[in-house]
Amino acid sequence: MICLDEMDDAAFAQFLDHLAKAKSQGSTEDGASREEVIATARQSLNARFSDANFSSGNVLLSIKETSSGEVVGHIWIALHSDDSLPRGALHSFTVYERFRRKGYGREAMSLLVPYARARGWSSLVLWIAGSNDTGRSFCENAGFAVVGSFMRKDITAALVSERITLECMNPEMIRTFVEDQVQRYAERTMRDLGIPKQQALQGARCEFERFTGGVVPEGEHILVIMDAFTGIALGHLWYSIHQEGPVQTAFIEDILIRDPHRGKGLGYHALVALERHAQQAGATGICLFVQAHNEPARRLYSKRGFSVGNTEMERSLVAASIDDASRDKQDR
Repeated sequence: MICLDEMDDAAFAQFLDHLAKAKSQGSTEDGASREEVIATARQSLNARFSDANFSSGNVLLSIKETSSGEVVGHIWIALHSDDSLPRGALHSFTVYERFRRKGYGREAMSLLVPYARARGWSSLVLWIAGSNDTGRSFCENAGFAVVGSFMRKDITAALVSERITLECMNPEMIRTFVEDQVQRYAERTMRDLGIPKQQALQGARCEFERFTGGVVPEGEHILVIMDAFTGIALGHLWYSIHQEGPVQTAFIEDILIRDPHRGKGLGYHALVALERHAQQAGATGICLFVQAHNEPARRLYSKRGFSVGNTEMERSLVAASIDDASRDKQDR
């Protein structure tokens, strides 16, 4: 049996030696001996891996026999961004010569996938030379698929939904959230009804008065949409429980993914998290109002299985008063 472990100094020296020898294959520099070429390559690689910026974006693992603790190979992974999730690019996956044909490579790959999943990586990718049929066959058996000139294994089909969680806001966060809602509510009122700013703000503050002191009334839930792996707040979700007879329905009051995180499918996974949260709160369904012209939102909810229910029609009473006054003038 084998395990994956962070490289210690001895394993790192062995790793550099292997890379230097591979780099020196068929290489000559002004008549230099192979030993000199290896030494130069080792020095260059050592300087590269000692750089803090480089090391922070790379993962070096030893493949070890669990019984003896002997290092039988190594894995070098460079991390890249992929839709806000890290993507692991395998720069080197090697079982050393004298340990081959023992199944260590297959076992190491089977351990690498949960290792990557636990760290929130979206996928593993690697490049294999077209002539390397053995390597290509090995990766295909491990679940990698050919994508252009690379091979890739997606490991987060369910992971994104698992990592997106909803957490209750603390009182200070609620006060900040409510003040933002007051401003947005007032702006909508001014835009849609044409009333003065102070009047709009006064009405908005009355609307949110129930949240005074950062306390959320029973039946309402003001939540932070969180990336559980990174601890980053992605946005917010506010819903309330509506009771109609014995049936409880979760009504989405507001959901927002912040600008830097939009366009990455996180709204969809926030809805998945909402379903779990609302079920725990006793709801048997979820509903919301979506404006007819908001096509992106309608597509999002349809994708998650929401269907059109009752259709609301509305009439602005302010606009109605203006229309009536105009008609009175015409009638005179």
